[in-house]
Amino acid sequence: MGKYSGLLAIAGIAVGFAIGFVVANSVNRSEINSLRAQLESARSSAPADKNELSDEEIRDKIAEADQNAGDLQYQKNLGLALYRYGAVKNNSQIITEAVRLLDRASQLSPNDRDVTIGLANALFDLGYVNKDNASLSKARESYKKVLATKDDADIRTDLGMTYFLQEPPDDENAIVEFKRVLAADPQNQKALEFIVQSFARRKDRSEATKYLQKLRDSHPTDPSLVNLQSQVDQIQQ
Repeated sequence: MGKYSGLLAIAGIAVGFAIGFVVANSVNRSEINSLRAQLESARSSAPADKNELSDEEIRDKIAEADQNAGDLQYQKNLGLALYRYGAVKNNSQIITEAVRLLDRASQLSPNDRDVTIGLANALFDLGYVNKDNASLSKARESYKKVLATKDDADIRTDLGMTYFLQEPPDDENAIVEFKRVLAADPQNQKALEFIVQSFARRKDRSEATKYLQKLRDSHPTDPSLVNLQSQVDQIQQ
């Protein structure tokens, strides 16, 4: 399943793109309630906003995870839950703690696909938010590890995004990955959106125009079309 996150707005486009399963801009109440249960937030008087977790609740569960460092399921479940919550709240500190727990889970079970994807997603978000190439590079290696066992268009798009977002951007490798996605899934919306931007940054008007038309044909209501057309129009012939 693709993740949709409010973390990214590339070139003025508010994008929710497929990165494994990083959560939507808003998470439904049942998921938050499940997370609260996971963090054992059973208090006699609940906070006014049931979508909020206190710093104390989070610290206590992280401390408990550290005291049970050999418990794979604990590290995995709490790491994934904290990551989803941190992404919703756009809180890089919480995501950093999630990375630490998921990295520990990965060491305990290197072939756990869910852990590897969760770790990659969390590293990706840190790389983007902190403009940190090192985190993007680590995310890239985790995505490659997942793809080595089973190809997935959304995850490969995420892999391409690690090149797209690094500073300076590596549009050459980003385009390679986006093309591989589109070979398997010609109408993949996010791959089309970002391959247009990669070609536009390379001043390749012909290729940018070609993929923009593919996006327009397959997703005529895509809100990024106007912005992307503007980027293409600015390329000198």
